[in-house]
Amino acid sequence: MADELAAFQVAGFTDVIIRNMSSNQSEALASIERIAEVKAQLEGSV
Repeated sequence: MADELAAFQVAGFTDVIIRNMSSNQSEALASIERIAEVKAQLEGSV
C-alpha cells in the first residue's frame, strides 16, 4: 500500500482521503492503525 501511495507523493499530492467501509468498530480501528503504519512508512521515504 505504501508503495502505491508513494507514487502520488512523487507526483506532488500531499493528502489522501481514506474512508472506513466497515460498520464494525474493531475492524474500523484496525484499519486506522494500519493506515498510520503506512503514513509512517511514507514519511520515512521523503
